[in-house]
Amino acid sequence: MELDAAVNHHKFIFVDEAGFNLAKTRRRGRNLIGQRATIQVPGQHGGNISMCAAISEDGVVGCRPVLGSYNTEHLIVFLNELEQVCQGEDIIYVVVWDNVSFHHAQLVREWSQTQPRFMTTIFPFPQPN
Repeated sequence: MELDAAVNHHKFIFVDEAGFNLAKTRRRGRNLIGQRATIQVPGQHGGNISMCAAISEDGVVGCRPVLGSYNTEHLIVFLNELEQVCQGEDIIYVVVWDNVSFHHAQLVREWSQTQPRFMTTIFPFPQPN
């Protein structure tokens, strides 16, 4: 991957996902010395929310929460929203993300090939030979 700064201006966009559980229970308890700490917990553990966010040198470019975990379909929707936000500028965007399996999915590769203003790369960068 070569970027020629004299020909095309480029910006790096860093994309990552994070998951959260909605359970509001304590994991630790306190009590008097010598007595067992007991707590009551609800019968349900709560749902999961996942958030995908993109940041660049300009700050947060986009974020998208979903119920459950992120997968290829959710990522494609997020990338389409990101492409809409980045319209109007004559810049090549380099999307940098981690090595999670759905970043390598066929749909993501096809999306990347149809977007001439977006390049994708995996962090850590490949080592030169």
